[in-house]
Amino acid sequence: MNIKERYAYINVLIKQYRRASKKDRSKILDELVKNTGYNRDFGALLLRTNAQLKKNRKRNKPSQYFKIIELLKELWVVSNFLCAKRIQPFLPELLQVLEEKGELRVTGEQRGLLRKISSATVDRLLRPIRQQVFGKGKSATRPGTLLKHKIPVHTFAEWDDEAPGFLEMDVVAHCGDSLRGEYINSLDAVDIATYQVECESFMGRSQRFVTEALDIIIGRLPFPLLGIDCDKLVSFGLAKERNFSKKVSAYEPIISKGHHDHLICQVCGSVIEFENDGIEKLQNRITNEHSFNIVSHRLEIFGICKDCK
Repeated sequence: MNIKERYAYINVLIKQYRRASKKDRSKILDELVKNTGYNRDFGALLLRTNAQLKKNRKRNKPSQYFKIIELLKELWVVSNFLCAKRIQPFLPELLQVLEEKGELRVTGEQRGLLRKISSATVDRLLRPIRQQVFGKGKSATRPGTLLKHKIPVHTFAEWDDEAPGFLEMDVVAHCGDSLRGEYINSLDAVDIATYQVECESFMGRSQRFVTEALDIIIGRLPFPLLGIDCDKLVSFGLAKERNFSKKVSAYEPIISKGHHDHLICQVCGSVIEFENDGIEKLQNRITNEHSFNIVSHRLEIFGICKDCK
């Protein structure tokens, strides 16, 4: 248990301790020592008094390491912006090299502080500088309502990492520091089997421009397109998400596909699309018999696929 949970546990025991007899108090103290590992005398002291966490006191004087912020910034830039944990062990060596080359002049106090500074302190001192230099990254993707990394997702076709034609796609917004207004986007595609990369840029977020960019990429491919994995296609109106169950989710293109039905494996989550004229004729006959106009329908058959039998 962490320190907060430990003190909450002790406060519960304090209430029992105050109402207990002398014999029961000894048992409560034994329980405290066993569960916390505290010394018996210290445990008894806690039970006789109110166990409270000490509040963190605000620093009344500036940190001694503020004296080396500018020096630390120069070393960070020279190291090509290494993270705190990677740069901290090399600070003395990096400082020595720069001093030998006449690039830096430091005092004995600064040298001593750099030798004993921790990676956590380096990270705290460099944090505002990093934000000033790099800013905060912008994302045009909103988090989904489902944990998609835990859900088997099949898009357009059964996925095959070894056959060329299955693309991972994403839309990159070249918007600078703000997502407001019009800006250039690029559609980036990577073939999983061959690692071929294709990119096409377009202005704005129009479905028409995304479709045109996708057609250009498909035209440049030396092999037929077999499948696409890209959650951004939903936000651009090119695909829709289908949730067949709590465990199975899939994306389908809005354009180009006729009506089809699905076989869903309840073991591996694979989704098989199929078309059958007999089913279409049967449903038309049934609706005509009942003078019923079809607006929409779908057929989903759940079972076990051949690979999972």
